[in-house]
Amino acid sequence: MGHAEKGLIFMPFDIRDFLGVEKGVSLRFSIRRVGWWGRLRWYVASPDPAVHLPARLTIIGLLLALVGLALSVRPLLY
Repeated sequence: MGHAEKGLIFMPFDIRDFLGVEKGVSLRFSIRRVGWWGRLRWYVASPDPAVHLPARLTIIGLLLALVGLALSVRPLLY
C-alpha cells in the first residue's frame, strides 16, 4: 500500500521489529485465510494503537450492549 513498486512489500517498523527482520532483507511470505476469528484476534492484538484501541472499544461496547439487552429483557419475562 502507498507505493508504486510492484512485487515489493513495505512494512512499518513495529512489524519488522516483531518479525525480527532487518530493513532491505528479502523474505518469503505465505498467505492463508484466517476467518473472522483470526481477523478479530489480529485487530485486538495489533501493536498499532490506531488499530487495537478502536477494536477493543468496540468489543467493550458490544459487551455492554448485550448486558443492557439482557437487563431490559429480564423484566419482560417475569
